Amino acid sequence: MAAPEIPIDVDPETGIWRTDDLPMVYLPRHFLVNNHRAVEAAMGIEPYRAILRQATEASAVHWCAVQARSLGLDPEQTVRRYFQRLSQRGWGRFEVEHLDAAGG
Repeated sequence: MAAPEIPIDVDPETGIWRTDDLPMVYLPRHFLVNNHRAVEAAMGIEPYRAILRQATEASAVHWCAVQARSLGLDPEQTVRRYFQRLSQRGWGRFEVEHLDAAGG
């Protein structure tokens, strides 16, 4: 797989990494996986899944709002950019082939 295709801007004073006008965190995969497994083991898979679903939705909505505002995107452009950027970050390959009138 190719390297990520997104720019990472580093603030020279704070060291904070930013991509798409949002602060980012770069972590080793094992750190994230081990933390998720520990919380899942403590809570149980279903309660943890519900929390992750809600948090992920909130994050996606926040990211899309920032992108739409900073780039002047319409809703369809915003959704397409969201999946394009996930692909460019190495989450997998996503492509939006069709959006109906309801946005889905």
